[in-house]
Amino acid sequence: NTYITNLSSSSLKMIQSIILGLLVIIEHFGVQSLTTTTNQTVDVGRKQFRCKFQLNHTETKVNVKRSILTCSPSPRKPKRVHVEFATDGYIFIGTVKINPTKIISMSIYPDVSCGIDHIEETKSY
Repeated sequence: NTYITNLSSSSLKMIQSIILGLLVIIEHFGVQSLTTTTNQTVDVGRKQFRCKFQLNHTETKVNVKRSILTCSPSPRKPKRVHVEFATDGYIFIGTVKINPTKIISMSIYPDVSCGIDHIEETKSY
């Protein structure tokens, strides 16, 4: 404690800068952020919507706030739907809202089969 109080303010700022730099490096190499983009047809009842998913994720978690979903056509009433699809070696399972489009939740799993084009309610187009 005495040692820290005897440091000059410029020395403290230099130590803080070094620690901050190390934290940025550790975060960058520790968790790699990926982006998976896929076009899917989402069936809601008898209607089909063409949706583009841009999913920002790591190997184990999808960042829904940084991910983007666009769908067309826009339904008159908001639709909430469960989606499951496989692409780029991952299986994505979640809930989306159409009109306005929003990813409510999304989970990611490794695709051990690596050959599925679609699962349940969505399919690639």
